[in-house]
Formats: sequence, C-alpha cells, structure tokens
Amino acid sequence: MRNLPGGERVVVSEQKLATGGARVVAYREKTSPTGQTVSRVYADGHRSVQGQTFHSEAVGRGPQFVKYNNGLHAAYLANGRPLYTERLATRTIEGGRRVSFVERTTYTSIVLTNGAVQSVPIVRYYPLAVTVGAVAFYAYQPIVYQPEFYVPLYQPFVTPLVVVSGCLICPPAAVVAFQQPTPAYTDPMDLVGDNVIADGAIADAVPPANTAQADALASAPPAEPGTDVQADVPPPPPEVVAAESASGEGTSAELVDLRSEAKDLTQSVDANAATQPELAGSGQDARAYNAALTGTGQTNNADSAAPLAVPEYARIQLRKEVRFDVAMQRNGHMLLLPTIIKSDYGKIFVFQAASPIDVTVVADGSQCTLASGDLIGFSRVPAGADPVAQMKVISSHAGHCQGNETVEVAVSDLQDMLNAFSERVEREMKRTNACMSSGGACVGT
Repeated sequence: MRNLPGGERVVVSEQKLATGGARVVAYREKTSPTGQTVSRVYADGHRSVQGQTFHSEAVGRGPQFVKYNNGLHAAYLANGRPLYTERLATRTIEGGRRVSFVERTTYTSIVLTNGAVQSVPIVRYYPLAVTVGAVAFYAYQPIVYQPEFYVPLYQPFVTPLVVVSGCLICPPAAVVAFQQPTPAYTDPMDLVGDNVIADGAIADAVPPANTAQADALASAPPAEPGTDVQADVPPPPPEVVAAESASGEGTSAELVDLRSEAKDLTQSVDANAATQPELAGSGQDARAYNAALTGTGQTNNADSAAPLAVPEYARIQLRKEVRFDVAMQRNGHMLLLPTIIKSDYGKIFVFQAASPIDVTVVADGSQCTLASGDLIGFSRVPAGADPVAQMKVISSHAGHCQGNETVEVAVSDLQDMLNAFSERVEREMKRTNACMSSGGACVGT
C-alpha cells in the first residue's frame, strides 16, 4: 500500500486461490473528506463507489450501475444521464387490495414507422411476488401475447438459417464463443436461446429498448389518480457524480499512473525480500499481473474484447431454461427464485450475471466482480430463507471472478438476474418472430 496526497492511496493485494494460483488486485482508492464515501479505480479499468446508502459499479467507461440499500437500482452514464431508474410504488387493484411493486423507467429512443426517432420513457413493472424470510422478491411480469404469436417459434425454419456474416439475427461471434459452434439453425427456439445468452454478455442489464411503448406498458397496473409516471428524472447520487467528474477524461492516464504505481510497489516487495524472508516470492504473481496490464504478458483485463466462453453443457441448459421461461410467459407466470430453489432442476440451473456486482469469495473472504453475462450455478442450493447463496463460477470474462471459484451472491441479486433473463427472452422471441414473419428478413443482402 502507498499513501498519496489528498486522502488517496494505491493498494496492491494478493490472495492465494484454492486452484493454486493467485489473484492480484491493484486499485487507487480515495476517501471523501467526510469519510462517508470511498471510490476506487482498478487497474483492470472497472470503477466502484461505496456511499452510505448505495454501492455502484462500472466497467471501463461504461455506465455506473447503482444498487441502493433498499434494493432499488439505477444506471447512469458518466455525464449523469440516466439509462434507467426505479421507485417503489403501490396500487389498489380490484377488490380494494393494495399491491406493491417496483416501477422501472428506461429512458430510451424508439424508431417510429415513418423513420422518425422519438424519445420515450418505457415503464416496466416488477410486482412483489413473494416474501421469504426477510427477502422480498420483486419479479418481472411478462407480457402475454396472443396464442398465434408463439406458433412460429415451435416450427422448424423452412430453410435452415446459416450462420454467416450477413445473418442479421445470429449470435455475434465477437460476444460469445460457444464450445460447439452452430453452422446453421433449424430450430427457432435454439436461436432464441443462443441470442438470450449473447444478449446477456452485451447488455450488462440495460433493459432492451427496441420495444414499442404500447408493448412495454401493456402489463402496467392502472395508475392511481394524480400519479405521474413520467415525473422528473431522479439525479444520480452526488457521490457518483463527484467520482465520475474526478476521473473525467483522464481515466486512461489515471490507469497508466495506477499501473505504474502497482509496478513500483511490486519492485519494492522484491527489493525488501532479501532482508524480510516472509516477502520472498510474494511479488512473482504481481509481476505477472503487471506484465499483463502493460502488454508484456497475457491480457488480464476486464476491458478485453475476448468473447465469453460458453461450455456446451451450460449452453444446452440455458436453452432448456429459455423454453421453460417461454412456457411460463405464455401462461402469464413470473420466473421466481424460490420456485427454482424448491424444484428438482434447481441444482443444475444456470444463471447469467446482469449488472456488475461485487461478490465474496468463500475460500478467503476477498471480493471479485460478476458482470457482462458471466455464468454461475449453485454450489449448494440454499434453504428457502437464506439471504445469500453459494454459487460456482462456470465461465467469466477476464478480470472477473475466476472459473470454478465459489462465491456468495445475495438471493435478491439472483432474482435480478432472472428478471433480466425473462426480459431478454421476451425480446428475442419478438426478434425471431419478426424475422420469420411474412416479409421479415433474417439475412442482409
């Protein structure tokens, strides 16, 4: 650790892994004058802000994904413009019963039939489905389409859809690397499944935006008199604004400085090893880490463009989960974590990380990040009232939690992953349906 002026410090830490390797983490940390906010910029490019009422994570120069202590979420660009915000609300339904739900407003633009672009807030609703112990599960309420909407999804393509560069609806190879690539699709549901996986690796939990406003609002409960669902957009936490402003356009230079500081600290460890035997060899993994960061070794960077590796067994399981969720959506049912936990298939269920979250490594109590479509499954199926679950990392991007590690994930975060999964399933059903419909095009010319 090296203290810097202005309440900052550079930290390089190393934890031995159960697999025999080591995790080396380097970051620059700044504590606010009040001591209530801690912001970090990591050498792999991701950023975090810990405030009194929230925690936020960002990858590279991407959005800050904010999770508040009350369970609500938001996402903001570096300039403070919101991608989406959430609020708790209640409605009175038939019979006078009050229901609670989370209302998420996504601020996006849609293309109208005349080609014009119109900015609209798309509102989605997540009713309180069940409370187990101290955890309230808010689940995405899917839109139920007419029966004929689903028919084409269960019929083979008339002509196999060949995976070529001109395919407009094939999973992009730059995003996911399936263990067994598919040369052509004959089953539309397999295509939907693979695109749901690819979407998860792209979107980082930003809800699909190319949905007609009427569709997005179709499942909305009736608003109470005086309710304005397009009220003034809530601003990002001031601490996030301050942290983003501090990094600003100097992020690249800041990372260069941080990596230089990390290298200096590693050299200091090596220099002192002769007089402090307990330090001998401790810089070896850090040197490899620094080599990777500076381009003299294998890349270990969360900003790497390498696609997410998807083992074939995980792909097959996720395809099955997509079919299951389509059947649930057809009947207006929500995808709920408590249902999965109680089921026979819970022990093989595969989850796909949505927005970036910090999780705890069971082996040593350190922290690592899940994001960008990382795949996890239960290491041990939790009891119904457990607030956290032990999850095994199946596959992840460089710089995130490592494969085969066991990490603790809040069950509320697992439900968030299921909500994002259901929304992606809904989106990909519509894309595939449009591609197959009369006049639809699956391959560009």
